[in-house]
Amino acid sequence: MLIIYNGSRNPICVGIVGVNHASVVTSRKGDWSYRTDGAKYKRPIQEAKVATHRLQEIAKDYCEILVLPYRAANEPPHLFEWVDKIDTRQHPVASLQRISNKYQARFRSNHFVLKRSFCATRRADHRIGTALGAPA
Repeated sequence: MLIIYNGSRNPICVGIVGVNHASVVTSRKGDWSYRTDGAKYKRPIQEAKVATHRLQEIAKDYCEILVLPYRAANEPPHLFEWVDKIDTRQHPVASLQRISNKYQARFRSNHFVLKRSFCATRRADHRIGTALGAPA
């Protein structure tokens, strides 16, 4: 969770959560491990819908909640991919814009901080876009 706090009693609370949609993983608890089979041990993709629904239920407790759906295996060859690459590029950018707008609305009396925040947000927007595969 990210909290943007500028000395007021009205912080901007942001939740950033990744939800795995992999078809199979090996779960490890100490010396014990098991491979998800879909029956006795649920697969991440089976739990992803419930997890996403729970996140929507708690979204009201945050100013913004960013859910990043992905598929990742913790077995060789350790593949990773976004569930929807285009949406994963666009959703964080839209979230950052909404957070920036909330910041400006709440803390507009401090112009110096706003300018720095806006520039930092633009840089973060660029870094996230680049990390997600957007052209530099």
